[in-house]
Amino acid sequence: MRLFISLFTLLTIHLFANDVKTCQKCHPIIANEFQQSFHKKSTVKEDAVHKAIWDKHPAKAKGKYKCAKCHTPNATKENQMHQGITCISCHTIKGIEEHTKSNKNIYESKDKTFYSAEKGMENKKVVYEEKSSWFGLRKKTIGSPYHDIDYRNKIFYTGKICMGCHSHKQNGKGFTVCKTDDKGLKDTKTNCISCHMPKVQGSATTIRELFMVLQGLEMHQNSWQNMLT
Repeated sequence: MRLFISLFTLLTIHLFANDVKTCQKCHPIIANEFQQSFHKKSTVKEDAVHKAIWDKHPAKAKGKYKCAKCHTPNATKENQMHQGITCISCHTIKGIEEHTKSNKNIYESKDKTFYSAEKGMENKKVVYEEKSSWFGLRKKTIGSPYHDIDYRNKIFYTGKICMGCHSHKQNGKGFTVCKTDDKGLKDTKTNCISCHMPKVQGSATTIRELFMVLQGLEMHQNSWQNMLT
């Protein structure tokens, strides 16, 4: 039991401090795919086009990196800017504020609250729960012990979720530098995500395998303690 508590505490403490590496423990396949994504390579360190534009931006001479809110949203220090747009960057978006110059993502302030989309789960929030039967010999877990999964956020079912960063950008002169066509934005079947991030077959998490191992270790530990006492 102590082993389980130690691992649980360790992972929980570092969940927000060490984003991708922490997520990789339970979502290895998705995390490995992420390493090759444009989101991961959104920084000036890995995106050559973004770097070329930033190098000519007047704000660079003043040391004011104005692109951080979208290109490195979770970086609070310069040495974290290599992280780019991470798992937490998107899965904690609570809503979108619309503005003339550019939109803004509103992030969830509650710890360990993640949003996602799943057909058939639109009105549900999954909170971790452990159920025991057969006098504790058989255990069934629901959800993740590291974060809640809220499927009720409607923007995750359309292209609206992308519009905090991918909508438009207007400069100080009122000129629209870039803009994404919002046609079909509210369509739940065909939108930004269905093309750019389509669901594929595979394992989303190894969390069940992990807890089978931990449960086995706990049972073996208790057996040896009973034999010795």
